[in-house]
Amino acid sequence: MDCDRNLMLQRLEWMSLLTRQVFEALERIDNGTYGLCVRCGHSIAVKCLAALPWVAFCTTCHEEQADAGLM
Repeated sequence: MDCDRNLMLQRLEWMSLLTRQVFEALERIDNGTYGLCVRCGHSIAVKCLAALPWVAFCTTCHEEQADAGLM
């Protein structure tokens, strides 16, 4: 039972995060900044946007955040 509950909570957290990321991407579309890194302002690779349309960081900034343990 605890395992099922934990799995359900993890799924809800993931869905909440994904929903927030999609809404933020839609806001960037509305304000004309979609495809630009929210940290440095550089363009995000088209391949990255094609794979994950809600991505908010360029590869460099994403890696820097991951290395710093922020992701």
